[in-house]
Amino acid sequence: MKESFKKNILIVIIFAIIGCTEDIPIKKIEIRKVDFAITSIITVDCNNLENYFKEELETIIIEDKSKIEKIFKIISNLENDTSNYKPDVRAKLLIYYEKDKVDTICMSNVGIILNGQSYYINKELVDFVKNANN
Repeated sequence: MKESFKKNILIVIIFAIIGCTEDIPIKKIEIRKVDFAITSIITVDCNNLENYFKEELETIIIEDKSKIEKIFKIISNLENDTSNYKPDVRAKLLIYYEKDKVDTICMSNVGIILNGQSYYINKELVDFVKNANN
């Protein structure tokens, strides 16, 4: 009796794990960034990163599923910042989904904006972006 109960529990757990693992619907992530230590005489917002840092801007495309999963996990755990802080932007991530949706993340060393909403800085995301390369 106990043995069949254990087998049934194991089967339920396996099906639960299989059912919970769905593909992340992200096609690719485009990172536009400059050195986070670079200074500017004005605060650079999300809309003018590319214009302000034309010469210094580096663009990286990420299509590797393991890297996309890592970024997806980090983004899913961002904490909302009710102070509505707007960072002096040094990187922009464009997240392209399968269904033609695009999320925009703009960030500095001290703040993150996701689709216009402020979030607390996440060191893991900052490190990932700083170290991203082709």
